[in-house]
Amino acid sequence: MHADTNATHADFDAYADGHADHSRMHLVTQDVIEDDTPPERPLAAAMARAMRPFTADELENAQGAHPHAFMAGDAGLFPIGEVAVVAAPGREGKTFALMAIAAAYARGKRLHGLTPVPDQQAIIYSAEDDRVQYARKLAALRWKHGEVTDGATWWEHIIVPDLESPELVEWRELVKVMDRRPCAGPAVNAIINALQPSMNSSVPPGLLIFETASTLNEADEDNAGLKVLVGALKKIAKALDVAVVLVHHTSQAAGSNLSTLSIGTADIRGATALVYNARQCFLLVNLGSDDNPHPDADARTLLRKMVSPGVPTRVSALICLDSSKALDPPPIYLRWISTPYGPALEEITPPASLSGLRWRKVLAALNGKRAEVREDAKGAKEQAKVAEAVAAVRKLNSKDVPASAKQVSLAAGHTKAWAKPYLDLAEEQGLVTTSMAKIANTGSDTVVYHAKQWADGDSE
Repeated sequence: MHADTNATHADFDAYADGHADHSRMHLVTQDVIEDDTPPERPLAAAMARAMRPFTADELENAQGAHPHAFMAGDAGLFPIGEVAVVAAPGREGKTFALMAIAAAYARGKRLHGLTPVPDQQAIIYSAEDDRVQYARKLAALRWKHGEVTDGATWWEHIIVPDLESPELVEWRELVKVMDRRPCAGPAVNAIINALQPSMNSSVPPGLLIFETASTLNEADEDNAGLKVLVGALKKIAKALDVAVVLVHHTSQAAGSNLSTLSIGTADIRGATALVYNARQCFLLVNLGSDDNPHPDADARTLLRKMVSPGVPTRVSALICLDSSKALDPPPIYLRWISTPYGPALEEITPPASLSGLRWRKVLAALNGKRAEVREDAKGAKEQAKVAEAVAAVRKLNSKDVPASAKQVSLAAGHTKAWAKPYLDLAEEQGLVTTSMAKIANTGSDTVVYHAKQWADGDSE
């Protein structure tokens, strides 16, 4: 398999340079498959060198947490040398959110208490939007935050290569399909080789954002195609010792979970190879705004009110769903603002009661709030029925008609047993009083109700 893959890479390079055609690629690949004998002794020697016990220094260094692009204590955002996935439905603001995070990284500014690695570049490799669109988003952030932070021109540390240029557009995908099989394309090694010289500079690349999985992958979004894509990104992350973020979409079924925020990695589109091989998985959720809200009982509406009380503009939440072999970060909350260049996002500091809480605890608090809201709604609905029953009592009292539970139910337009529980509540609340009365066609005294105003006036 390795020999086949290497041959395929060589063929891609040759093809890109105009030195081979498709038939030659097929022949070279086939030749290598037939002569797939690995150099056993050098490999055995390398394997023998790898078979060694841990050193005391290795065990001592194990006390430290794995480094992340942003971190503090036991919380971290985007592990270095690994791949994180950020997913969201279409047009939910993924690019705006990642640009805001890249700006915080370049400015050396904390996100929800997490401190970025200082003096690092953020690179956005996008086959989704062109360079002009990113320039507009960056200009909006520069308008908001100013040109200089801590004496440095921070916006120069956000790099967006022009993948629409004639020399790159054909080769920008990280995964190509050869002989109906996905394999890493020449862009993977090209990215590593292009950035390697700058890794020892005063402001080296530290955060690489790739947008999006579907546009960077020629293969299908199945286990085979996504495994190759994550493998290519891991190669970049480890070769350069940087944090890599892959932007992706959610599945169609994920939309039904958003109203309750019962979300998980299964909501990320594609096969399990993607989320199981990533070290952190996030969902970017639009919490709505006053102008374009979700329903009142929607969990997104309640979360917006909890984390940003009084903020009328749109709010988004970057929620960590899974943090395998990485530190678990709290959600990042971002509010949308208007600028002359279009929207920009900036962090919201949540109230102290939610500050620093991981998603599970935030969700527990949110579910508690939802239960309160449901109980309040249930109480309000029940009280409305009490008021309806009292109004029917008042109507019957005004006509000198005995207001039995049955008559109250019929007067309110319901079945004959409807009013009894609401009349009991009305009596508990002092809205009605009761007495016993004989009613025509009944063989015994019956409880009748009097609205409070009738009882006070002693009109009976």
